[in-house]
Amino acid sequence: AALRWLAPLIFFKAIQFFAADTLTGAGLQGIRSGLQVGAAIANALGNLWLIPLYSWKGAAISSLATDGLLMLCLWGLVFWHYTRQSL
Repeated sequence: AALRWLAPLIFFKAIQFFAADTLTGAGLQGIRSGLQVGAAIANALGNLWLIPLYSWKGAAISSLATDGLLMLCLWGLVFWHYTRQSL
């Protein structure tokens, strides 16, 4: 059951790699790393809050939420940088 809950992480990670590598190539490695560290900290805090309430499902929810948010932030930064460069 836990693997079914975590299966979307494969999709999130695959999509993140393209955005993260794009940011590195654009010279934004520091911002990329900051977002990834922020997501890791948010995941740890989410685990501290959700695991006592929901057991392994809490950990899965925290992981999905933080990786989904990281994916959106990375791609948002890619599009922001692209539009800024195009002007």
